[in-house]
Amino acid sequence: MNDTNDTNDTRLIPCDVCGTEQTPDRLVECDNPYCNHHHVCPGCHGQCGECSNDVCDDCSYECESCGYRLCPDCRYACEDCGWVLCGECGYTDDEGVYRCVTCHREHADDRREPLYRGPYDGKPWEHAAYTYGIEIEIDGDHSREPLKTSPLIAGWCPDGSLESEGLEYQTQPLSWNRQTLEAINRLVASIPEHGGNAGGHIHIRRTARQTPARWYWALTGLNPQQAKALNMRHTDDARWCHLTHGDYTGKATAVNDQHRNTIELRTFGRWNRNTAQKLTPALTWLHTMWRFLQHHPVHSLKTQDIQRMSQTAARNAIPRPEGPAAEHRRRATAARRIIDTATEHAKEEACA
Repeated sequence: MNDTNDTNDTRLIPCDVCGTEQTPDRLVECDNPYCNHHHVCPGCHGQCGECSNDVCDDCSYECESCGYRLCPDCRYACEDCGWVLCGECGYTDDEGVYRCVTCHREHADDRREPLYRGPYDGKPWEHAAYTYGIEIEIDGDHSREPLKTSPLIAGWCPDGSLESEGLEYQTQPLSWNRQTLEAINRLVASIPEHGGNAGGHIHIRRTARQTPARWYWALTGLNPQQAKALNMRHTDDARWCHLTHGDYTGKATAVNDQHRNTIELRTFGRWNRNTAQKLTPALTWLHTMWRFLQHHPVHSLKTQDIQRMSQTAARNAIPRPEGPAAEHRRRATAARRIIDTATEHAKEEACA
């Protein structure tokens, strides 16, 4: 605030805010450059709690959380509810959106109960056909709209293992076909790496022949290199997916049988652009093993049969690195194409 007159002036001038008459030496000018109040009495001005500028009551705001007096330049407003706050009483997310504590929590608690629509609903084979679903967990703040608006997503909710801005997205039950496989790969490849505690559990259709014990033996058939190539974590003794014979219940098991219509394989790590190349091999292994188990009644397979089949399914699903022979074939094919193209051009020029 700036004094407006010298101390020898005894005129009485009304305060521009409240109208109370004061001598010029008791009146000050508001520090807000856009304010027209040049005569403000002592009771109608005060310091901003953030920058210490002195502003009149008409130009000041009060933080609705802590009560701090704020000037126009230092006030924040919640993006959702409009509450006026100081810089310490709210949250700014990674996208630059500022919210009060209540709206921040509501945003963090963003949820929609899954509205599942199976690809075979109403068909005679509805409960016998293979389907799978993926829990896509993203830890921390992220862009939510691309997933929320995807037709592949059935619902979403917070998860206790994730940071406050993290969410778990549940896909629809998905059928095994090229179009769906390409679509889920595109969605996963669009998700940035956020790190943290996220996982990527996969659910598969449960039938009388799809038992948790059988899937336990399928996982034990994989060596650590195969498990890693399929984005699995159970060979690393991960906290959320320990693999123990007979222990198939709960959120810390690799195989979870708590769901009525599905078996949940919690061994899978998070799905995003860094792991997208492992998604098709993982889903291919799952589909192969599901069909194998479905063709054999319970108690008709030995544990070694399941383990050997698991090894074979993994070898077939995981892309093999190209050796020297494959590289030689690719170069020879490229050379032939160059020669063929040159020959065609020469024929065209000869005929011209």
